[in-house]
Amino acid sequence: MPSHIISTAIYQPLQIATANVTVRLTVSAVDTDKTVAQQWYRHYLASASAAGTGHTVAVQTLAYLQTLFAGAWLVRMAANGKVEITNTAGTWSINWTAAHANGAIIRNILGWDANIGSTAASTYAQADHHPSHTIYLINRSDDTGWMPEFTGVAAQNMPDGTVYEFNSGYVQRSRTFESQFHPYESADIAGLSYTTTDGHATNIEGAVGRRQQPSATMTTTFTNPWSVADTVFTAGQRELGVAFGDFQSHVSGSTTTYDKCYLDASSRKALQLALTQRNWSRSRNIRGWKLRWNASATRS
Repeated sequence: MPSHIISTAIYQPLQIATANVTVRLTVSAVDTDKTVAQQWYRHYLASASAAGTGHTVAVQTLAYLQTLFAGAWLVRMAANGKVEITNTAGTWSINWTAAHANGAIIRNILGWDANIGSTAASTYAQADHHPSHTIYLINRSDDTGWMPEFTGVAAQNMPDGTVYEFNSGYVQRSRTFESQFHPYESADIAGLSYTTTDGHATNIEGAVGRRQQPSATMTTTFTNPWSVADTVFTAGQRELGVAFGDFQSHVSGSTTTYDKCYLDASSRKALQLALTQRNWSRSRNIRGWKLRWNASATRS
């Protein structure tokens, strides 16, 4: 399988509703505790100045954390879709749970499995996994683009060939596509020459696991990595931030606009996992995606 890069990213909002979500930052042996606000977040395609009071005004997680950490801390998204953190002032580290056990929530949603040990100044530490509540695509097929769709239409074909029609006058835009080359589950990602989101979480959380019960909320017991199934079952009625084909331009800073969308109800069927190619059973194409366009916005 040739090497590919992420082209499309779908970020869904999440709510941190737990009190005292505090992490410990250390720079040149000086400890500082930072407490993350209880509000709505979307990791990347969102506005840093949003109110955070609901899923439609979710705060951009990475920009928020960089401001919260303050000083010489930098928090960014890498081209491979993983979060990176550094401090330019001195040797640094992060202990997610030293100040309070709830700090594990931040560790998990950013994609880390453990603390970030002593790291040289200006050296970025990269997360172990993609952030939660995120889907990355390296390729889309049968993409219709944004198509107008009338709503509230009633029509009747008459015997003489005439058509009587009434419509509400409202037009929505929708987009359907198939996403390709998703590893079947997280255990299949290792050794692949490309990076994308797995279809199902590995069955590691008990007899049933997230294959049948995707995570509805973020808790300290959440186990990385996130999967397509997790988003399909938890993103309903939530405003998504989507970069269609220009994710790398967002990372480089040459593009800042993105689409605000919702998953159409029919996307509940999007876990129809078809073989990517014959005899390669561990990769799937995911059929049935349908998004409804809400607005364009500017990332900050």
